[in-house]
Amino acid sequence: MGRYTTDAVCSIFMGVDANSLENPKSPLREHVRRILRDTVVGRIITTLAFFAPQILSALRIRLGSKKVEDFFVQNTVKLIEHRKETGIVRNDVIDMLTKIKDEQAEGDNEQLKLTNEIIAGQLMSFLAAGFDNSSSTLAFALFELAWNQSLQEEVRQHVRHVLSRHGGHITYEAVNEMTDLTNVVSETQRKYPTVNFLNREASRDYRIEGTDIVLPKGTAVFVSVAGLHTDPKYWREPLRFWPDRFREENSRDRPSHTFMPFGEGPRTCLGMRLAYMQVKVALVHILNNFEVHPAPSTPTSLSYHPSRFVGTPDVNVTLLFKKATSS
Repeated sequence: MGRYTTDAVCSIFMGVDANSLENPKSPLREHVRRILRDTVVGRIITTLAFFAPQILSALRIRLGSKKVEDFFVQNTVKLIEHRKETGIVRNDVIDMLTKIKDEQAEGDNEQLKLTNEIIAGQLMSFLAAGFDNSSSTLAFALFELAWNQSLQEEVRQHVRHVLSRHGGHITYEAVNEMTDLTNVVSETQRKYPTVNFLNREASRDYRIEGTDIVLPKGTAVFVSVAGLHTDPKYWREPLRFWPDRFREENSRDRPSHTFMPFGEGPRTCLGMRLAYMQVKVALVHILNNFEVHPAPSTPTSLSYHPSRFVGTPDVNVTLLFKKATSS
């Protein structure tokens, strides 16, 4: 799943083929994986960045790896120069940011000027957010479907029914019509949110409703997404995997801001729609062509890896794939 999402985000954001499915050790995949610095030191630095950023500033500790940053800066410059020389236009992130940079160069305003380094930094942010979160969601979703064959078959038939109305083509419109599949993805993100908490800052003095507690402007606020998504006050049988809870008739009375895998409001994750589409397209291909079953070594329940920033299974999720019948 990680190799698939790496190929997807590299194509979408950079317009290049990472070739991860064919080559698990492809240089681009290796560098994308290193953006998050998934080491003991990297995890400590990431934790400090959220909870004690002043320490990083005071000690002048880099959040990312200079070697990885240099790789993306150098290759971003090469991509930009190659497109200008060849006239290639993909309307991807590289093109959009390059256009803004060129327009700024012609203007005379005082706004933040885009540089190749800033463009590379934005690409790194998009790549890191796009591949790891989606691959974990796919792993958790396939795990749940493997242990629930009746649900899997129900979703498979719905996927095939929608595809038949679109000539067998996996189009944007067809995927959006697959409501059963959408509910599976949403339920996966509810039970296994890949971002366990949201960090925000109070924009004004705020008194917590029903209390005398006042949060002064500028106070750091952390919201437990995992806790919110399993609160029995809002979710019946919260530990059960039940996608139908997201059907309109079952969710219309649920309060807002109780389901926030991508945040909420003006700070909602920019990649939300892309993440949904990336995950759903993968599941369409898999479920339309294969039955997914537990392997002898597959556990009956999953927990998070205790030291990773992105919510990831604590064990390798091994599953069996059997060619599905066409009917």
